[in-house]
Amino acid sequence: MRVLLDIGHKYQNDIRNKGILYKGVYEADLVEEYYHKLQEKIIQSGEEIVTIKTDKNILNCSYEDRIKWANNNNIDLYISGHIKFNSNESDIVYCGGKKNFKIANLLKNIINQDKYIAVGKVVDIIKLSKNYDDYVPLDKLKCQNILFRPAFIDENKNGLLIIDKFFSDVVNILFEFITKIREEKYERN
Repeated sequence: MRVLLDIGHKYQNDIRNKGILYKGVYEADLVEEYYHKLQEKIIQSGEEIVTIKTDKNILNCSYEDRIKWANNNNIDLYISGHIKFNSNESDIVYCGGKKNFKIANLLKNIINQDKYIAVGKVVDIIKLSKNYDDYVPLDKLKCQNILFRPAFIDENKNGLLIIDKFFSDVVNILFEFITKIREEKYERN
C-alpha cells in the first residue's frame, strides 16, 4: 500500500504560509515531526506500507500539483496533515463519497479511544467545501483521502507540556488507521 503523507502548509509556492505559529514553532514543522516519527514506526513494524512524505526533494509545490502527482503515482491513501491549536476538538475533513466518509468514521473511532489523551476527541466529521478554512482540493484525488487536524492539548492537569505524548498519540492513531485501511484493501483484493 502506498500512502502519501502531505505536510500541510510546507513547501508550497508561498513560503510564508507555514500554518499557525504556536509558541515559536510553525504548524508545518510540527506536522513534519509527527510524520517523521510515523515513518520510523512503519519501518520498524515491517508492515507492507510505503510512505512518501512531502519534503524539499518531492512535492515542493502547490496543493494542486501535489494532487496531480498523487494521481499519477498510484497512491492508495492521501493524508493531509495539520494541527489544531487552542481547541479540545480534533477535525477530520473528508471530500464526498462513501469511501472517504467511511475512512473518516474509522479515524474518528480510533481517535476517540480513551487511550489517546493528548489529542482532542472528534465531535463532528466535516465535509470538505471550498469555504473550509484549510481548503485542499481533495475532490480531485482518485485515491482515498483525508485532511487530519488533531487538536493539540498542550497542558495536562499539572500544567506540564505534553508535546511528546501528543506526538506519540498522533503517530499511534495514524499507524492504527493506515494498517486497518491496508488490511481492508487486501481483504477486498
